[in-house]
Amino acid sequence: MNRFPLFPLLLIALLSLTACQLWRGGSRVYHQRYFPGPFTDLHFQMPLAEALRHHPDMQVSSEESFRIIYTEEIGREGIQSVAYYFDSDAPRILYELVILYQDAASRDAAAARLLGPPNHEEDEWMLDSQDGYRINAWTYQNKLILAGKIAGTEWEEE
Repeated sequence: MNRFPLFPLLLIALLSLTACQLWRGGSRVYHQRYFPGPFTDLHFQMPLAEALRHHPDMQVSSEESFRIIYTEEIGREGIQSVAYYFDSDAPRILYELVILYQDAASRDAAAARLLGPPNHEEDEWMLDSQDGYRINAWTYQNKLILAGKIAGTEWEEE
């Protein structure tokens, strides 16, 4: 019995599965490049339940009619803590990160490394998520804020 004809079929099947996997998650991987190290396992539009599996130490900070805010202490890479903003409607997707750095110098170094020089006004960034929405980023005090302008959230494009 000649097994050689099976090899091309197995190769095609493997390549097809790989291509499907890359296509399904490719855009999420793209915008994760803007997230600091402790958050690269998250992505905008991730449901709250999934985010809690990745970051079980998140605690509810506040609940409003349009959003739920969770916080988490980080204590590495110059980051003190983070606030995660989730839409209040199911499946409660992640749409914003407010990252508190130890100081402005740490914040600025991270922003330059992750986002490059500001490309909107003097001190803001407009980034393409490659997933059909923009990401706006800016600094405030010791914070770096990343907000996805995602339909159905407070930052939805007007």
